[in-house]
Amino acid sequence: RYTGTRDIWGFYAQNHFAWRERLFINAGLRLDYNKDFGTSLNPKVSAAYWIRPQTTKLKASFGTGFRAPSFVELFTPTFGNRDLRPEKSRSFEAGLEQKLWGDKLSLDFIYFNNHFTDLIFLEAKALKFVNRDETLAQGFETGLNCILQENLSLQANYTWMDTEDKKTGEELPLRPNHSWNFRLTYTWKDTLTTNLDINILSSQRQPFPHLIGINNQPLGSRKSGYTRWDLSTTYEIPFGSFGLKGISLFSKI
Repeated sequence: RYTGTRDIWGFYAQNHFAWRERLFINAGLRLDYNKDFGTSLNPKVSAAYWIRPQTTKLKASFGTGFRAPSFVELFTPTFGNRDLRPEKSRSFEAGLEQKLWGDKLSLDFIYFNNHFTDLIFLEAKALKFVNRDETLAQGFETGLNCILQENLSLQANYTWMDTEDKKTGEELPLRPNHSWNFRLTYTWKDTLTTNLDINILSSQRQPFPHLIGINNQPLGSRKSGYTRWDLSTTYEIPFGSFGLKGISLFSKI
């Protein structure tokens, strides 16, 4: 058993700039201090420009990040590694947003590129958390938001992602190449909403291919894809007369 403390603090500054309701720029700077891993300064900037006002928008962002190893990654018996270094990341994305039929249909296309230095993950051969010197995750995402009827809406997105460990050339574990997400929302009245969610993931690299599964066979190099269905309903109990915002009752299958 391990018990310990860690002193951390952060400071964040951000500025927003707008020009003629067409160009919008957000710029931020974050300073993190970690007693065990030092100080890290990370900027982030994003911009959006309406090519056609309220119809066609270009957008892009760039930033860097820092994540110190958690206590679990450092001190868990067997898997912990006290020699871990903090993760550092550099991310870029750019895309296009298109609105059609007023606000009834919105389409998105985004390219993303995330570069990691010293990425932390559980190594199968060593059976402990390790750093990977240089890794990459890049791809694109498309999205759709559509108002089908006054009380019925659809959200859908598809993501294609390619990952690589630059040292070994292998793809990263538990990162599917393809994923689909769908949400159908029906509003019965102002306080009652039902959501149907469908999440589909393709196969992905298995982090522990030699472990024995429940069928007494090795797990293998690939983890099978799957589809998950969720049905949920939310009911908001209004308490406006008491000065409260309300209480939500939630159920999920």
